[in-house]
Amino acid sequence: MRIRTWVGGLLVLLTVVFGLGCEGEESSNDGAASAPEVSNAPSQNGEFGGTGGESAESQSDAETARTGEEQNATLESGPECESTEDCEAEKVCDCVGKCVGAGLLACQEDINCGSGNYCDSCSKQCFPKKELCESCGVDGECLGTGSKCVSLQNGESICGQGCLSDVGCPVGYSCKSGFGEGNSQCVPESGMCGTLGECEQDDDCPITQICSSDLLCVDGCKDDESCPTGLVCEVGRCIEACTDTSCPEDKICVEGHCTVEGGCITSADCPEPVTYCDLSISLCVPGCQVDSDCKSAGLECVNESCEAKGCLANFYCGFGEVCDLNSGQCVTPDVPHCEECSGNTSACEGGAGAIGSGECVTLQDENGQEKGSFCWMPCSTGPEGACPQGYSCEELDLPDGGGGSSPALLCTRDCSSPVVGLDP
Repeated sequence: MRIRTWVGGLLVLLTVVFGLGCEGEESSNDGAASAPEVSNAPSQNGEFGGTGGESAESQSDAETARTGEEQNATLESGPECESTEDCEAEKVCDCVGKCVGAGLLACQEDINCGSGNYCDSCSKQCFPKKELCESCGVDGECLGTGSKCVSLQNGESICGQGCLSDVGCPVGYSCKSGFGEGNSQCVPESGMCGTLGECEQDDDCPITQICSSDLLCVDGCKDDESCPTGLVCEVGRCIEACTDTSCPEDKICVEGHCTVEGGCITSADCPEPVTYCDLSISLCVPGCQVDSDCKSAGLECVNESCEAKGCLANFYCGFGEVCDLNSGQCVTPDVPHCEECSGNTSACEGGAGAIGSGECVTLQDENGQEKGSFCWMPCSTGPEGACPQGYSCEELDLPDGGGGSSPALLCTRDCSSPVVGLDP
């Protein structure tokens, strides 16, 4: 029997490209000079704005603004001290009347503090310069040539690190421009110092992914064949294959993997539905980690249990079923597919789910021996008229009653043969 199968499909890949936009343009107001830029929060295009102090003048302005805020706060509650004698030991009285921790030594400017230190303009104390992602007020507090004090999206001001490209930044940071001409800074890719990447360890990622050296969740190895020679795939990572003497006492080495006697290496070793290989004990256990653990096209893994995922087409369903596109459920159609008709076409009248009456056809084997007469019901190439799972929609030439023939689309299969796996 000639079978013509029509399969159509369209895969649409939506790629969202996030690019860096143009630098922010300078604006003016009736020709007046604009105020020094102090906000460095990254915009939607990933760029950061100006710095906390791009010049000595703007840094001085930033220090003045910060001191003014501290003075306003002190005025509301009253000064805590008038001189260092009013403060506890190891504290000094700063310029706004607050007792703050004493530094390395007293100073008037950075040059008094030595290499790697800065002079706090309010407390007049020397402190060690701050490293990448430490809180800051002005550029001069930050360690490293070209490092600047920048503001994050959450309003926190932290020390950046001068850079030319991402190569010069630590893991979890990227080199961003927007801090003045030639002044790029290493800043957290996540926008926050407390969270430098998507993950810190493999457990932070979905079950099929691992945490990369860049602190990003990426696909790991799938099987031993995807690893270099001498390595095997364990939980997404390529590791050195075991030997007879390298496994713990309670495990044996099987094909380069340490496992228990009769245990599993991957979930493919667990044939029972809704089971997977728990690598912590090397045994098959109930539940699932991914959809394939459910061992059924109609199930998906949700929160470690297999649930019906509903159908989108007939191939999601079992033999003889069709997908009800309204409910997303597989149902048995009220149509006499493959019912015996004994040459009586009236027995092939369509039911509620049919798109017309069928044909009573007599099947023969290769020797011309009749195998019985069965109903082949009409079908179409559209989803509403698709054949049940296990049938093929085939174009056949049928007698037209006038000595000729006309083509018709019918759901066909060898109705005389039992279906393997179904109860007789």
